[in-house]
Amino acid sequence: MALPSMLMGLVVFSFTLLFFGAAVYTATLPSLVQDAVDGDGAYAQIASGSLLEALVGSGGNQDASNAAVDGSTSGAGRVTSSGRVLGGVSGITGGASSSEMAGEDAQSDPSTNSGASNDESTTPGDDADERPGDDDSSGNTPGGDEEEPSDPVQEQADYEYLLVEFQAIDGQGGYIDQINDCTAAVEQDALASTEIRSRHRYRTLALEAELTNRYTANMNYLAKVSKRYKDALVNLVAMYRCLAMYVSTLNEVWVSNLSFEDPSQHVDEFMKPLEDAKINGENAALAEFQSYYDRFVL
Repeated sequence: MALPSMLMGLVVFSFTLLFFGAAVYTATLPSLVQDAVDGDGAYAQIASGSLLEALVGSGGNQDASNAAVDGSTSGAGRVTSSGRVLGGVSGITGGASSSEMAGEDAQSDPSTNSGASNDESTTPGDDADERPGDDDSSGNTPGGDEEEPSDPVQEQADYEYLLVEFQAIDGQGGYIDQINDCTAAVEQDALASTEIRSRHRYRTLALEAELTNRYTANMNYLAKVSKRYKDALVNLVAMYRCLAMYVSTLNEVWVSNLSFEDPSQHVDEFMKPLEDAKINGENAALAEFQSYYDRFVL
């Protein structure tokens, strides 16, 4: 009778070890999995997807990249204008608008704005020889007509750069929205107090400097942009030129406006820069901008 008791003891002991081992394994399983993922073994490759990509091939990887990020070089043609409208000054009304100017630029002195002045020569496009987008003016890029090998890294960098620059124009609160605000300021506050008119002038001056700096930076980028995105950049440079020219005209309006103690008696005089900038009844810079904006494709 002693043998069955010993056998029973062994069975109980075995089950005890089994349950204890299962409990310990369950408790340590998460850390084991994390160690495997953090390592460089097969499990880590499977967890990160790299092994699957290697097995499927570059085609599967390309499709996954395009689906995850709309910024790959194969995604060209997907970015176009959102259809925002840039309107010109249609007329002026008396008194001050109810809204105050927003932002730090409204409080700044024009002498602190880099690159901005009343000199028309600071505005891109005043020189007839400097009008990117009118023709193939970007032909000065190194390499001439020689075929250059495709560089995926450079193309990706170009795409990301151009996307940021275009969104600065077309995005919510971008330059189109800001310039529309400046246009509305002329329409609503041209006969307001000197303080309010001065704020608008300072803001317009700061915006002109910012657009001019963007224009210059994009002109400089033409020297290194890949052939794939050369046309898009030329188009973008032309857009910044047109925007800077229009804002420069608004600045001229404010300069003339502020020279009169009572601008209501000199409307035709301070609005003359806008009238001079019209061709066939519409602002030439805005009309030209719209043509580049509507056909932009990245």
